[in-house]
Amino acid sequence: MQMRLDRHVKKHGDGEPLVDSSQDYVLLLGYENQTHTVLRFKRKLDTCDVAYDVPITVSEARTNRAE
Repeated sequence: MQMRLDRHVKKHGDGEPLVDSSQDYVLLLGYENQTHTVLRFKRKLDTCDVAYDVPITVSEARTNRAE
């Protein structure tokens, strides 16, 4: 089992993303097909990790609900 880690890249950086000192998300599901990559995860909307995380706001959140 491969460990999934919270990572970030430096501005204008290249190469492998660096492991974030604050691990703020949990991967719930991930898969890929010919046209899409789907990741389902959970984390706080605002992790207070001001160095590397961007708060998720209502304008950025998208909710899909099965009826």
